[in-house]
Amino acid sequence: MAAGRSFAQPGMIRDLAHYGSFDAPLTLDYDYVVIDVETTGFEPSKGARVIEFGAHRTRGDGEVVESFSTLINHGSSDTGAEFIHGISSDMLRGAPTFMEVWPAIQSIMSNAIVVAHNAAFDMSFMASEINIAGQSMQTIPGLCTYWLARQAFPDSPNHKLSTIAETLGVVNDQEHDAAADAMVVVKALPFMFAQIEPVKHHIEPGVRIKMPANIPTKHR
Repeated sequence: MAAGRSFAQPGMIRDLAHYGSFDAPLTLDYDYVVIDVETTGFEPSKGARVIEFGAHRTRGDGEVVESFSTLINHGSSDTGAEFIHGISSDMLRGAPTFMEVWPAIQSIMSNAIVVAHNAAFDMSFMASEINIAGQSMQTIPGLCTYWLARQAFPDSPNHKLSTIAETLGVVNDQEHDAAADAMVVVKALPFMFAQIEPVKHHIEPGVRIKMPANIPTKHR
């Protein structure tokens, strides 16, 4: 789910991410962690919350090396536009809170370049939820695949995730499911990378944090 914000411009620093560019100084060799969130609205500053988180780590070759996803109970029956994301208040009953899954989110996002389609949207919600939970996370290298798609496919009629998936023949039978949407980006990354010069970065990620055992999750 993404709207209400422009894509993350190269070199931009916002909401825990410093976005890469063609002229940045560092060539990095780390995993990419592709994230996606489903939310109750478009603006965390207006009270919208994350209700589903999905993440896949990849080397940028279209293959997944680690995943974590779950519905998230934000403490309210409000799920926003159910007709878009398909998440009802009943589905959130018994789901873990953001704080309960934060150790797993922190782990899967550590020691990696964070990637999202319209990353400014997803990362604004991640920064908000981390703040609400009373936690913190250092700024990490970021990459917005909406921007990347504009560089790789300049003649595309638009650069929505669904359009990129159709262009590349990537099938997504669960659109607006956080893990499924993130998987589309995983599959699209090598095709986009092949069309452009290497994206470099301004900072290095922090150390890898071990994935904890017995983290509660709930799925659709």
